[in-house]
Amino acid sequence: MMFSIALIFLGSIGFSSPKSDSCRTKAERGDESWTDACALRDSYDFIIIGGGTAGSILANRLSEVPQWSVLLLEAGKDETYESKIPFFPLLLEKTSMDWNYTTTRQKICKSVGGFCKYPRGRALG
Repeated sequence: MMFSIALIFLGSIGFSSPKSDSCRTKAERGDESWTDACALRDSYDFIIIGGGTAGSILANRLSEVPQWSVLLLEAGKDETYESKIPFFPLLLEKTSMDWNYTTTRQKICKSVGGFCKYPRGRALG
């Protein structure tokens, strides 16, 4: 299974050099994805898997030390406009933006053969 990986470079290469400022600006404007705009290093001081609430905060805090390089990996795609509008994320269920989890068979889940949907976002943040 292929995952598109959203990369955010923080720390010493993240926001201190002119190249990284350009990388950050291009990606924020939407001109390029992070992977197109940034060059990967051979090694990092910290690699954080999962760009959810905790992963993003941890990467941000670690990047406050200028000598450390931090790589944040997220399996999801870039966020969509639907994810920013209240109640619209419901439209993203059963798409590539959802992990498509279901529960084990439950008595209380009357639909779909006793299984309940357990939607979880698959994007950064």
